[in-house]
Amino acid sequence: MASLGNSYGELGQTARAIDYYEQALTILREIGDRQGESADLVNLAEVLVDEGRYPQAIQRALEGVRIGDEISSTSLGSYSNGYLALAYLYASDLPAARAAVEAARQHDEPQNNHYVLALLGVIALRQGDRSAAQQAFAEAVAQADALLAHTAQTTMRWMSRGWSCAGWSCVGTGRICPPPSKPIRPRGRSTKMPES
Repeated sequence: MASLGNSYGELGQTARAIDYYEQALTILREIGDRQGESADLVNLAEVLVDEGRYPQAIQRALEGVRIGDEISSTSLGSYSNGYLALAYLYASDLPAARAAVEAARQHDEPQNNHYVLALLGVIALRQGDRSAAQQAFAEAVAQADALLAHTAQTTMRWMSRGWSCAGWSCVGTGRICPPPSKPIRPRGRSTKMPES
């Protein structure tokens, strides 16, 4: 069910994605799969952000954070706090967004660090903290490039790199975003939380 939610979310069919995530959530809770439940809540939060339903997205992301903390999952800590930060950002609650993204940074998840850092850069820039934004964007580019050097399969890594390069120009560093260390060919579209 969650995979169908991911697929419909990628297609922009958010109502169907939400329906499948809700069905998956019921099943995951019935079988006691806490890891899967938290991952589903995180994906559901992302789609709710896409729908502009920020209070619900925040609620679902907070549930994911709580479960991630309960089961001591670094991956869930990174993803759930990251999507919580995104929901707060879109809800225009910049202090809460900054706190959530800083919490996400405390969970070293190599597959998601680039996203968290790019998001931190955007939030810091919105808060007028140009120095923190510049540092976050530089780190996000380095993290994305390190992953892209191994595989260019996901759009999310390219998006993080793009946000960060754009952010560099917004903070007025006078530097141009460095090209990747080797040629990279994008493939795939996955941007969702990996399933357990």
